[in-house]
Amino acid sequence: MNKAARLKNHLTWLFLPLALLLSTDSLAMPNYHIFSEVRGIVVSEGEPVAGARIERTYSWTWKNRKGSDSAVTNAKGEFHLPEITGFALLGWLPHEPVIVQAIRITNRGTTYDAWLYAKRDYDKNGELNGKPMVLYCSLQTPVRRFETGVIGNTAAGICELR
Repeated sequence: MNKAARLKNHLTWLFLPLALLLSTDSLAMPNYHIFSEVRGIVVSEGEPVAGARIERTYSWTWKNRKGSDSAVTNAKGEFHLPEITGFALLGWLPHEPVIVQAIRITNRGTTYDAWLYAKRDYDKNGELNGKPMVLYCSLQTPVRRFETGVIGNTAAGICELR
């Protein structure tokens, strides 16, 4: 067997187990829930705020990945942000998940902190211990801390959980 054929043979045996590992469902890389789906309503003095800009940002420390997306409230003051997921090739290594999350509302030139949180798991709806994220955000409410249902973890912002 010539040198090129031997190298090809060695590479095949080297990468075949990796390919098999990544192709099986039970061993495939998990889909991490970075920021759960968010639904909410923005009000000012009890009336819906149409046209407010909702900006969501996150910083996933394990992957050193940052991202953002946005939405605009409709005539009823409602907004929706879809779930953000991700994966890490080395995610199976022991580590503490930390995803710094923020949602900010901008209306008529003023920006409000709606949701500030440090998520410490990869669970779907892990921010609220399994409950969907539904926010009621009054622009007159001052920023305050509130319980999320996750032991030892609080969020801050102008929104109430519904």
